[in-house]
Amino acid sequence: TVDHALFVDGATGNVGIGTSSPTSKLSILSATNAGITVNDGTVNTILFNTGSTNGSLGTTTNHPFAFYTNNAERMRITALGNLLVGNTGTSLGAKLAVYGTSGGTNNNIQITNPGYGTGCIGVQGTSSNFKIYNSYSSGTLGTGSGIDIDTSGKVGIGTSTMTRFFNLYDTTANANTAYFKSTNASGGAGLT
Repeated sequence: TVDHALFVDGATGNVGIGTSSPTSKLSILSATNAGITVNDGTVNTILFNTGSTNGSLGTTTNHPFAFYTNNAERMRITALGNLLVGNTGTSLGAKLAVYGTSGGTNNNIQITNPGYGTGCIGVQGTSSNFKIYNSYSSGTLGTGSGIDIDTSGKVGIGTSTMTRFFNLYDTTANANTAYFKSTNASGGAGLT
């Protein structure tokens, strides 16, 4: 058996390393160290299989790993393992940091249960309110109804304009806007 260290398929132009049957433009076959390493003398980037259970992509040096689309960085994982979306800074301490466009209407995180509903959290537009909304439309956060929290800690349910620390707003005529119930048979419901 001939061990093909490097094989070029003349019919397809595919290149095989460790294989004489490359199925793509570059195929690598090896029982150990099957991968690609790119090193500029400082940053070491790898793409390889780690055993038989998973593949690996990233850096093996103390450097972040960035993801690009349309020739611009969109996301990175810092050397500490923090995920930054829309931001290239490395001084953030949060495990997940999402940055949108200043004044944009889509600065949010969307979670969808297909066929049932969509929830969003974020800070959007020219408002500094943190929003938790139960519906999502056309990529904007403000079209749903939910909870707003402003920078002073005021909370609004059904409104984004808060004049008190707790604001409950309902436009339905004669609506029972709030309901409190105690499940303790010996006690009543109340507010303090």
